[in-house]
Amino acid sequence: MKIKITHLYGLLLEAYGPQKWWPVTPEGAITPVYSGGPTNDQQRLEVAVGAILTQNTSWKNVELALQALN
Repeated sequence: MKIKITHLYGLLLEAYGPQKWWPVTPEGAITPVYSGGPTNDQQRLEVAVGAILTQNTSWKNVELALQALN
């Protein structure tokens, strides 16, 4: 049985709803907060950069790096 990842994602989203698990920096702020996920291009880029950085460092250092970028 072959299930496409987008179909599986849709099933999980329908069952559990948006998880709001990734912090993003609100407009005009410096520090990321848990606010419901990215809503603009800058926040989506921040999530992508943060995801890469967390592979090799602690979240505290990722947060410091994101603050410096902001």
